[in-house]
Amino acid sequence: MAVIERLRKLVGLETHDRVVDVMADVLRGKHWTVDRDAHFGAARPDIVAHDPSGATYVIEVKAGTKRGYLGVVAQVEHYKSLMADALGREPTAILLLTDDAPMELDEIAQSAGVELIRASSGSPAAVRASLATLPVGTVAA
Repeated sequence: MAVIERLRKLVGLETHDRVVDVMADVLRGKHWTVDRDAHFGAARPDIVAHDPSGATYVIEVKAGTKRGYLGVVAQVEHYKSLMADALGREPTAILLLTDDAPMELDEIAQSAGVELIRASSGSPAAVRASLATLPVGTVAA
């Protein structure tokens, strides 16, 4: 078991899981419903959530360093498209990054219809603070 835990830490899964847990807890605290086990075909976003008004969100978290930024935006855009087909309406797509991605990524994400949120680190406090920037008044602290 110790080997698996060391491998998870080495590849950043421990941090990723912690960040997803914090994000899910914050959203639940704001009366959102949170599904961490949703899948659409082979696509498995980190979180599918519904705010109190019923709006749907697909959320992907990338914690750690240098995660192939352009590919990550395309991944979230793909999840959004799959969900739109399945639900008959387009969800809001959110990408939360915990590292320093190039500022140009903001424009790329915006053109793909993905809301980019930057946390200063993967710490619970930094993740909570970053969620105040979500474009929905019901999440603001």
